[in-house]
Amino acid sequence: MYLARLRLSNFRNYERLDFTPGAGVTLIHGQNAQGKSNLLEAIYLLATTRPARGSEADLIRWQAAAEGFGVARVVGEAERKQGPVAVEIAVAPRQENGSVPERRGAGHASKRLKLNGVPRRASDVIGQIAAVLFTAADIDLITGPPALRRRYLDITISQTDPLYVRALQRYQRVLLQRNSLLRRIGEGQARSDELAYWDEQLVREGAQIVRTRRQTMAALEIAAREAHAALSGGRERLTIAYAPQTPLPDGPSPPLGEIEAGLRGGLHRQQRREIALGQTLIGPHRDDLQFSLDGVLVSAFGSRAQQRTAALALRLAETVFLTSAGRDPPLLLLDDIFSELDETRRSAVLDALGGAEQVFVTTAEPERFGAKFRRGAAVYEVCAGVLRREEQSA
Repeated sequence: MYLARLRLSNFRNYERLDFTPGAGVTLIHGQNAQGKSNLLEAIYLLATTRPARGSEADLIRWQAAAEGFGVARVVGEAERKQGPVAVEIAVAPRQENGSVPERRGAGHASKRLKLNGVPRRASDVIGQIAAVLFTAADIDLITGPPALRRRYLDITISQTDPLYVRALQRYQRVLLQRNSLLRRIGEGQARSDELAYWDEQLVREGAQIVRTRRQTMAALEIAAREAHAALSGGRERLTIAYAPQTPLPDGPSPPLGEIEAGLRGGLHRQQRREIALGQTLIGPHRDDLQFSLDGVLVSAFGSRAQQRTAALALRLAETVFLTSAGRDPPLLLLDDIFSELDETRRSAVLDALGGAEQVFVTTAEPERFGAKFRRGAAVYEVCAGVLRREEQSA
């Protein structure tokens, strides 16, 4: 897979861009806050339909919003084994109280998606263009809150499994309804026996999500362990465990009925506490991932270098996972990560890039890359949202 054309309008700091990258490596350099990361985030948005950071309202160029033309548009055309595909995402500020927010990031945004020119749901668009985004903030996948790790897992799976996307959407709707009912029960406005219907809905959708996550983590762990061995010289053994909030059957793919029974039992045991708190305490929205080196938790006891290496191994494993089962290799998006890595880890990452059909690398320090690397790459400079290709000297 490779991205043949990328068009942006009013996206972050890009007023207009029409970019036709080639296969292979594209090196994009520039000073900070000029648009390097924004360019990779546009590609990532095409793959996942979600912003890599911030809210959807943040995607709209603030000058355009101030002038009354506040619609950000990202259009990508990609070549794949199964044929070309075009994805279009338009984000507009949602009117509140009859007016459009005047400043960037204020209020909410609405999003419209098209696949090959036809309006589609997110579940139909996610993964049509697959991508893996590496950033310096990936260390937060190890040290940050569980919500970041759940989001990572959901996005990774969603690029390969539209049924998972739909189950996740249904689960989130059920969760909202159930939480609302719990609050009403706590306020004496509803009866506790009304929970039975929503409990079963939560159990059914939650079990599907948990089983798919467990299956995915079993595959990711194998690839991450191999990647970590290459990055660390085989000095430590990385393990990644899916950690459900309530005990569930062992194994990467337990029967759905056993997972449902575990969730149902957890809901029953926690019902009084849930009513008191007005929120659902059992289910995949509370689960986590645990990273260990030789049996020791990396988040609690690992050094900064060990935490960063574990996060990098997870991203490299993601590229293997997204390429499995005959799928096209994903686009690799490396956002200024090389300044955070020592020479051994930089070499391991560059070796891993060899199997990718298209790679985008950003940096504020192009001199960190040797002449051989730059000669093999298409080199661009970005300044204030304007992209310019540099001619290579012989």
